[in-house]
Amino acid sequence: MVRRAPWFGMVVLGLIVLGSWDCCRRLNPLRPRIIIVINPTRTATPTFSVPVTWTMTATATLTGTPTTPVTFTPTVTATYPVTLSPTVTSTLPVSFTRTATPTTTATASMTATPFSTLMSTSTSTPTRTSTQAVTLTATIPPTQTATITTTWQAGLYVRGYVESDGSGVLSTYYDIVANGSPAHGVSLTLVGPGISLDGVYQYDIASYARYLSPGSGTFQAGADYVLTVVSGVGTAAVTLQAPGMASIASDGSTVSWSPEGNRDYLVVDRTLPSILYSVFNSGIGNDLTSMFTVPGSAYPTTGTYQLTMRTVAYSSSIQGAIPPSEFKIVQRKNATVTR
Repeated sequence: MVRRAPWFGMVVLGLIVLGSWDCCRRLNPLRPRIIIVINPTRTATPTFSVPVTWTMTATATLTGTPTTPVTFTPTVTATYPVTLSPTVTSTLPVSFTRTATPTTTATASMTATPFSTLMSTSTSTPTRTSTQAVTLTATIPPTQTATITTTWQAGLYVRGYVESDGSGVLSTYYDIVANGSPAHGVSLTLVGPGISLDGVYQYDIASYARYLSPGSGTFQAGADYVLTVVSGVGTAAVTLQAPGMASIASDGSTVSWSPEGNRDYLVVDRTLPSILYSVFNSGIGNDLTSMFTVPGSAYPTTGTYQLTMRTVAYSSSIQGAIPPSEFKIVQRKNATVTR
């Protein structure tokens, strides 16, 4: 057994105590420390540009009435106020073409430039474009077709016209209806001095039977002429006094005739240097009286003019015929005047 000196134990104990104290010293949280804190301040002001582009689809609403009346004859352009959403107002010109039920499509374009501020130090100015299609439908009443139906009375209808040009030629026609149908097999006679009829030719026009009876001779002014029509439904007769053939002054300033008719009228046409019809027309219903002075307005320019004067004996009272029967005897005079 080895025997150690007493101080050896003391030395070992001292080392153990010293080691324990140093270990505890290192682990003690309350021991003083030095902490350095740095708080930096950093300021940045970014500047940037953001391009913004978008498309807006708007709904167009037609309001009010067009500023141009829509009259389809045959094409018209009307302007309607157009309200777009959001708040943008424009006008929409619309053209209509006359069809039975036309559909007109119009396209309006709106360009707006709003001002927009972003949440930064930068700003942008976007461009916004809106395109909308508007369809307008106009319903036009179809063209109305009128059907004229003539209802005849039972009986004999007569319409006769006989004209002399003063050169010995007679032009005639007679329209005859019996009980509402063309009257066939009718006997026609016109009796009076200075004329003769060459024959009768007949054909149908609609509900009429037309008879042509060309002849020759001239009417004697003031003489009586008797027209007689004999048909299967009766006989009609009328007597007229022939009016006088007109006399026209060489310069076309006056026209005279005797005896008077009851529907006398004058027409002046220009033939040179260019044709101009009815420079003057007194009108068939305006009965002129002899002597008639032709107005200066009938000759507006230098040129050659054709005067046609008709003196007319007219009657709507034909014995044995139903209304609106009528008969005319006409004396026609032509003259060429240079002004």
